[in-house]
Amino acid sequence: AVLNVDNHNYSVFPKIVLSDMKNMRFLKMNHGPLKVLPSNFIGYGIKYLNIIDLDHNKIEAIPKNFLGELAVTQLILANNQLSYMPGTVWGHEHLVYVDLSNNNISEVHMNIDKAKTLQSLYLGNNTLKALPKQIGNTNIIWLMLEGNHFKTIPSAILDLHNTLHCLRFGHQNITYLPENIGSLSLGEFDLRNNNISSLPESFNNFKNLKLLYLSKNPICTTAPDKVKEIVVKNKGDPDSVGCTKQCSDYCQNHWLKARSCSRECNTRKCIDERMTTYGREKCL
Repeated sequence: AVLNVDNHNYSVFPKIVLSDMKNMRFLKMNHGPLKVLPSNFIGYGIKYLNIIDLDHNKIEAIPKNFLGELAVTQLILANNQLSYMPGTVWGHEHLVYVDLSNNNISEVHMNIDKAKTLQSLYLGNNTLKALPKQIGNTNIIWLMLEGNHFKTIPSAILDLHNTLHCLRFGHQNITYLPENIGSLSLGEFDLRNNNISSLPESFNNFKNLKLLYLSKNPICTTAPDKVKEIVVKNKGDPDSVGCTKQCSDYCQNHWLKARSCSRECNTRKCIDERMTTYGREKCL
């Protein structure tokens, strides 16, 4: 069973969902005043819930045992009013995809290393200044941290050299990168809208970094040829990545061709470019 409710008026989780949808597998309630969540679902006989999408609500806190014994693989709580995620959530053994972007989260619990199945973690546009060292013991492949308050890339991220493929770290005002940043195996590295004027020598170690984004950094004024050289070396297209400005600060132009692209691409300019180039309307 699937529950899909958009533009709702529930401030408290509706009891009819808990009592009448025991076989529910996909829960989606978006764009409403929802503030209070049930302490758990198992107590109501809901045992098969696999995806929880509560994007664009007013949720301020996640109950300690919210996921309980459920086999939830995707947890989407973006665009709420969260300031903290309890450590018990990271101990949930089935999580693969977690989206906590656009909240007010200032700390990631050290239990993150218990999230052994976690592959995608979205924490963009929060108030993070640091990450626990335990994140380096995970198997994260996609890590989105743009729009936080970091002064440099946390050293714990460098411990993800065996798994990390995509790192988004734009909009931080960082001025330098760690000397050994090239130890990562990145295919995508988004550093737009920072204050970077040079790149460490280890950047030459990247071999598959086709999607490097550095627009709106001083280096694109002082040394654009250096950026182009790195892009070409990694078999990227210097006319679409590197110092090339994208259709918006958070969208990447190559997303526009996807049938269901990112919501960050729903600016007027991106929508127009998507329609002109690919004949497709706004992203879902």
